[in-house]
Amino acid sequence: MSDHVDAGEWSPRRLRLVLAALLTGTLLAPLNSSMVAVALYPVQQHFAVPLATAGWVVIAFYLTSCIAQPMLGRAADLVGPRRLFLAGMLLAAAAAVGAALAPALWVLVGCRILHAVGGSTAYPCAMVIVRRHGGGAARLTGVATVNTAAAAIGPVLGGALTSVAGWQAIFWINLPLALGAFAVAAVAIGPDERRAGPGRVRTPFVDLAALRRARGVRTVLGTFVLFNLAYYAAFYGLPQWLQDDRNAGAAQAGLLILPLSATSVAATVLGAAVMRRCGVGPTMIAGGALLLAGAAVVVTFGPGTPMWVVVLDGIVLGIPYGLCNLGLQRLMYHRAPPRLTGSVGGLFQSARYTGAILAVGLVGVLAGAGIGPLAVAMTAIAAIVVALLVSDLRRARERVHAGSPA
Repeated sequence: MSDHVDAGEWSPRRLRLVLAALLTGTLLAPLNSSMVAVALYPVQQHFAVPLATAGWVVIAFYLTSCIAQPMLGRAADLVGPRRLFLAGMLLAAAAAVGAALAPALWVLVGCRILHAVGGSTAYPCAMVIVRRHGGGAARLTGVATVNTAAAAIGPVLGGALTSVAGWQAIFWINLPLALGAFAVAAVAIGPDERRAGPGRVRTPFVDLAALRRARGVRTVLGTFVLFNLAYYAAFYGLPQWLQDDRNAGAAQAGLLILPLSATSVAATVLGAAVMRRCGVGPTMIAGGALLLAGAAVVVTFGPGTPMWVVVLDGIVLGIPYGLCNLGLQRLMYHRAPPRLTGSVGGLFQSARYTGAILAVGLVGVLAGAGIGPLAVAMTAIAAIVVALLVSDLRRARERVHAGSPA
């Protein structure tokens, strides 16, 4: 089967409209996974359930996203991104209404599952359209920035909405976003190409053999899982430590997250320029080294650690998220077989969620033991990430010298 690429790129104006719709769709998943964190306690109180039970509002969303992303990515490759994206936005809009009006917790959890499915269509569809219709890796900066920014502003926006209009507001906000993305995409994205024909050889829905043959893709995905495990261990673990061991209030602990998240956004935006000057590999290794350094500093934290040191280290930990997230996304884009762009894009997002889920579990297992054991685990994982990045860069250079694609 030949990989289809349009003979001509879309006009810049049309591509901007399409990307605006797709980027709006891609922010739904990170925005909702972070907004609900501050609304979990009000949800627990509203439905009068234990916190562990209310936690399924978060867990169900993450688990569904992990499963749905690669499956829907393959669907984008097969049926085309337009139909899949439009269906996903309608499902996300309907799920948002259902969640806001949920009469019971199990209904809310069910709506969160549907919302995760709908939102999971956006990222792989964006990858497919970028590859087929122009923009190249440069357009990935916008995708990475939107994902990072949405996760960063989620707690702030969720807290404001919950305070003003109750926890239901964090779901109502999805309605105009999803419907707006649907309306723009319906007009701007042309009909999907018919890719199936009577003489076409059948291939598996998810071609695992082709993914195994794709040079370097598994390394990117495995590294991304471990990177997110180390990063989110800090993202969730440090505020927990501040509240448990330093007697900080929730608002004070939240001050740590904002600089860390804001630095992640800034590093994502500036990372594109840094990579053009220094190269993707060296930039990611520098990011991994900062992750390792930031995690190692956490090992020294104790009851007497000045708060400004904690905040400064949070800023240091935010830089590698921007650099490594963007760099690994670019490597994934270049190494994915063109006909499996959606599948690999979905797996990339699944790797992000897998790392986050493992981080939440690690923080939970080590809860009550102080920050020390978690910091040691973070440092060890960060060291493995750096080793994988260095090894991958060395292999890529060897392939280039041998005349093979990196």
